[in-house]
Amino acid sequence: MEQPDARNTRLPLDPVYKSPRFPRMSFSEQPSIQAARDRAGLCRVLDLILRRPDLTSAELQSGCAAAQALNLAGVCVASSRLLQAATLLEDSTVRIICSIGAAAMDSDVKRYETEVAVDAGAHIIELTPNLGRLRDGENALVLRELRDVVEAADERPVRVLLPIEIFAALGSDCLSFLTEDSGVGGLVLVCSGPGPGPADAETVKRARESLNERLSVKLDSAGLAWAQVVSLHAAGADRFATVLGAEVLQEP
Repeated sequence: MEQPDARNTRLPLDPVYKSPRFPRMSFSEQPSIQAARDRAGLCRVLDLILRRPDLTSAELQSGCAAAQALNLAGVCVASSRLLQAATLLEDSTVRIICSIGAAAMDSDVKRYETEVAVDAGAHIIELTPNLGRLRDGENALVLRELRDVVEAADERPVRVLLPIEIFAALGSDCLSFLTEDSGVGGLVLVCSGPGPGPADAETVKRARESLNERLSVKLDSAGLAWAQVVSLHAAGADRFATVLGAEVLQEP
């Protein structure tokens, strides 16, 4: 089970999603004060995506600095950039999230990459399972892969990363089987387009209803606007990831 970050303990925890809620405004608060509180709450559940394969060292440094300045929850990096990210964020509360298995690699390779990622300083693992096997209905093989990575992660949270269109095609029984029996701590739904649409909010709602309440639901999208975050949070997403930084914190 994925545990809330220690730095989030002062925020009220949602009893269902186990993540910091966006603070609610009292009638005496001014809109500007409420906006600042909402942005602070969002920062604690927002990850910055820095896993692009052509990412340069300068771009990684700039991204990590932005994540620190905004007090974001984490940065998502490829394993090849873990050591650099760990150095840049050594004295930071920003968590390092390593993406494993983006390419169609062997299960044993994913396990080894996870072990290396843990040694290099990863706090959280986000695993892309064998999507072809998953679509073929070979759940037992996919389950073994997930269990191997959970074991290799050495008690660090592991999330299952799925393209949102593949998740939408899966049955609820299949999803529950893979998440409940594997030991993973959450689900990451990845939007392939420029940003989430109305249909994606329905898919997030279905994910929340299908999963055990202890598991997190994260929405990963290249583009993400404030209004979309509010809508997706209401649908059941409790974490978010985007390539945008301060832009997503700007209200219309």
